[in-house]
Amino acid sequence: MDDQIIKTVTEHIDVFGNKIEQFRSKNMMIIKNEAELEKIPTSGGCYWIATAMPIDKFDSEKFEKKMRLNTPMRTKIIKQDLDDKYYIIYNGTEGNLRKRIGQHLFNQGHEKTGKLGLVIDQDPYNKYEWYIYWYEIDDVILRNAMEIWWRYRIGWPVFCKR
Repeated sequence: MDDQIIKTVTEHIDVFGNKIEQFRSKNMMIIKNEAELEKIPTSGGCYWIATAMPIDKFDSEKFEKKMRLNTPMRTKIIKQDLDDKYYIIYNGTEGNLRKRIGQHLFNQGHEKTGKLGLVIDQDPYNKYEWYIYWYEIDDVILRNAMEIWWRYRIGWPVFCKR
Protein backbone atom coordinates (compact mmCIF):
# COMPACT_ATOMS: atom_id res chain seq x y z
CA MET A 1 0.00 0.00 0.00
CA ASP A 2 2.78 2.49 0.87
CA ASP A 3 4.47 1.84 -2.47
CA GLN A 4 1.32 2.89 -4.33
CA ILE A 5 0.95 6.05 -2.21
CA ILE A 6 4.59 6.97 -2.83
CA LYS A 7 4.17 6.36 -6.57
CA THR A 8 1.03 8.52 -6.69
CA VAL A 9 2.62 11.36 -4.70
CA THR A 10 5.73 11.23 -6.90
CA GLU A 11 3.59 11.38 -10.05
CA HIS A 12 1.71 14.43 -8.72
CA ILE A 13 4.97 16.17 -7.78
CA ASP A 14 6.31 15.48 -11.28
CA VAL A 15 3.17 16.93 -12.89
CA PHE A 16 3.34 20.08 -10.78
CA GLY A 17 7.12 20.39 -11.20
CA ASN A 18 6.82 20.14 -14.97
CA LYS A 19 4.08 22.79 -14.92
CA ILE A 20 6.38 25.13 -12.97
CA GLU A 21 9.28 24.41 -15.31
CA GLN A 22 7.17 25.22 -18.39
CA PHE A 23 6.06 28.47 -16.76
CA ARG A 24 9.59 29.31 -15.63
CA SER A 25 11.17 28.72 -18.99
CA LYS A 26 8.76 31.16 -20.64
CA ASN A 27 8.70 33.85 -17.95
CA MET A 28 11.87 35.61 -17.01
CA MET A 29 12.75 39.11 -15.95
CA ILE A 30 15.98 40.86 -16.76
CA ILE A 31 17.14 42.73 -13.66
CA LYS A 32 19.73 45.49 -13.72
CA ASN A 33 19.27 47.55 -10.57
CA GLU A 34 17.80 47.52 -7.09
CA ALA A 35 14.75 49.59 -8.06
CA GLU A 36 13.57 46.72 -10.27
CA LEU A 37 13.07 44.57 -7.18
CA GLU A 38 9.72 46.37 -6.81
CA LYS A 39 8.42 44.24 -9.72
CA ILE A 40 8.93 41.07 -7.67
CA PRO A 41 6.12 39.99 -5.32
CA THR A 42 6.58 39.86 -1.56
CA SER A 43 4.72 36.55 -1.42
CA GLY A 44 6.37 33.17 -1.02
CA GLY A 45 7.57 30.94 -3.81
CA CYS A 46 10.43 29.38 -5.70
CA TYR A 47 12.97 31.48 -7.57
CA TRP A 48 15.83 31.03 -10.01
CA ILE A 49 18.80 33.31 -10.75
CA ALA A 50 20.55 33.15 -14.10
CA THR A 51 23.37 35.09 -15.72
CA ALA A 52 25.55 35.24 -18.78
CA MET A 53 28.60 35.78 -16.52
CA PRO A 54 31.07 32.94 -17.04
CA ILE A 55 31.84 30.97 -13.89
CA ASP A 56 35.54 31.80 -14.14
CA LYS A 57 34.76 35.53 -13.86
CA PHE A 58 33.39 35.15 -10.33
CA ASP A 59 35.86 36.00 -7.56
CA SER A 60 37.22 32.52 -6.86
CA GLU A 61 38.20 33.36 -3.27
CA LYS A 62 34.69 34.52 -2.41
CA PHE A 63 32.66 32.04 -4.44
CA GLU A 64 34.66 28.82 -4.34
CA LYS A 65 33.27 27.98 -0.89
CA LYS A 66 29.73 28.53 -2.22
CA MET A 67 30.10 26.19 -5.18
CA ARG A 68 28.73 22.70 -5.46
CA LEU A 69 31.69 20.76 -6.83
CA ASN A 70 30.40 17.19 -6.71
CA THR A 71 27.33 16.04 -8.53
CA PRO A 72 24.56 14.84 -6.20
CA MET A 73 23.29 11.34 -6.96
CA ARG A 74 21.01 11.09 -9.99
CA THR A 75 21.47 14.69 -11.14
CA LYS A 76 23.93 16.98 -12.91
CA ILE A 77 25.53 20.33 -12.13
CA ILE A 78 24.25 23.09 -14.43
CA LYS A 79 27.13 24.57 -16.40
CA GLN A 80 27.28 27.37 -18.90
CA ASP A 81 26.91 25.99 -22.39
CA LEU A 82 28.80 27.93 -25.04
CA ASP A 83 25.62 27.89 -27.15
CA ASP A 84 23.53 29.43 -24.35
CA LYS A 85 23.65 33.08 -23.41
CA TYR A 86 22.78 32.45 -19.78
CA TYR A 87 22.59 29.62 -17.27
CA ILE A 88 20.97 29.18 -13.87
CA ILE A 89 23.46 29.64 -11.04
CA TYR A 90 21.04 29.43 -8.11
CA ASN A 91 17.53 28.35 -7.21
CA GLY A 92 15.77 28.52 -3.90
CA THR A 93 12.58 29.06 -1.97
CA GLU A 94 11.48 31.83 0.37
CA GLY A 95 8.47 33.30 2.13
CA ASN A 96 9.25 36.75 0.66
CA LEU A 97 10.60 36.52 -2.89
CA ARG A 98 11.51 40.21 -3.24
CA LYS A 99 13.51 40.24 -0.02
CA ARG A 100 15.40 37.04 -0.82
CA ILE A 101 16.30 38.00 -4.37
CA GLY A 102 17.51 41.37 -3.04
CA GLN A 103 19.78 39.52 -0.61
CA HIS A 104 21.33 37.51 -3.42
CA LEU A 105 21.65 40.16 -6.13
CA PHE A 106 22.17 43.37 -4.14
CA ASN A 107 23.72 42.02 -0.91
CA GLN A 108 20.80 43.23 1.19
CA GLY A 109 20.22 42.02 4.73
CA HIS A 110 22.53 40.91 7.50
CA GLU A 111 26.08 39.96 6.55
CA LYS A 112 25.67 36.51 8.14
CA THR A 113 22.62 35.66 6.01
CA GLY A 114 23.42 32.80 3.63
CA LYS A 115 23.29 34.40 0.19
CA LEU A 116 25.24 34.97 -2.98
CA GLY A 117 25.86 38.54 -1.81
CA LEU A 118 26.37 39.99 -5.28
CA VAL A 119 25.89 43.61 -6.23
CA ILE A 120 24.96 43.17 -9.88
CA ASP A 121 24.87 46.87 -10.73
CA GLN A 122 28.57 47.19 -9.86
CA ASP A 123 31.75 45.94 -11.48
CA PRO A 124 32.39 43.17 -12.48
CA TYR A 125 28.79 41.93 -12.40
CA ASN A 126 27.31 44.85 -14.34
CA LYS A 127 29.17 43.71 -17.45
CA TYR A 128 26.74 40.78 -17.75
CA GLU A 129 23.02 40.22 -18.01
CA TRP A 130 21.11 38.90 -14.98
CA TYR A 131 17.75 37.16 -15.07
CA ILE A 132 15.31 36.05 -12.43
CA TYR A 133 12.31 33.78 -12.52
CA TRP A 134 9.83 33.02 -9.81
CA TYR A 135 6.73 30.97 -9.20
CA GLU A 136 4.48 31.94 -6.32
CA ILE A 137 3.68 29.12 -3.86
CA ASP A 138 2.45 29.94 -0.38
CA ASP A 139 2.80 26.46 1.13
CA VAL A 140 6.30 26.04 2.59
CA ILE A 141 6.29 22.24 2.26
CA LEU A 142 5.32 22.41 -1.41
CA ARG A 143 7.92 25.14 -2.06
CA ASN A 144 10.65 22.97 -0.60
CA ALA A 145 9.46 19.92 -2.52
CA MET A 146 9.55 21.91 -5.78
CA GLU A 147 13.01 23.32 -5.06
CA ILE A 148 14.53 19.87 -4.61
CA TRP A 149 12.42 18.39 -7.44
CA TRP A 150 13.87 21.00 -9.81
CA ARG A 151 17.44 20.29 -8.75
CA TYR A 152 17.07 16.53 -9.23
CA ARG A 153 14.96 16.56 -12.38
CA ILE A 154 16.35 19.61 -14.23
CA GLY A 155 19.82 20.23 -12.77
CA TRP A 156 21.73 21.43 -9.75
CA PRO A 157 22.82 25.09 -9.92
CA VAL A 158 26.51 25.50 -9.23
CA PHE A 159 26.04 27.86 -6.25
CA CYS A 160 23.52 25.63 -4.45
CA LYS A 161 25.62 23.76 -1.90
CA ARG A 162 22.89 21.50 -0.47
